Amino acid sequence: MTNYGQNLDPYAPLSSAIQPFTPPILGEGVIGQFSTVAYVDTGWYIIFAGAVLIAIGLAIKLIGKLRTERG
Repeated sequence: MTNYGQNLDPYAPLSSAIQPFTPPILGEGVIGQFSTVAYVDTGWYIIFAGAVLIAIGLAIKLIGKLRTERG
């Protein structure tokens, strides 16, 4: 993201109107005349829940494999 905001195309229409910037990952920012807001919302919680379910599934599979190897 830093490369995106710091290396503006000198031939782009608004490149002379805005200063180089680094877009924020979380929080509020201003880019030219636009304000941006990035925050954790529903999509982040869905991804987190998916990661937890995958970790639980892998743990269950590993435990099952260890039990079958023991006898």
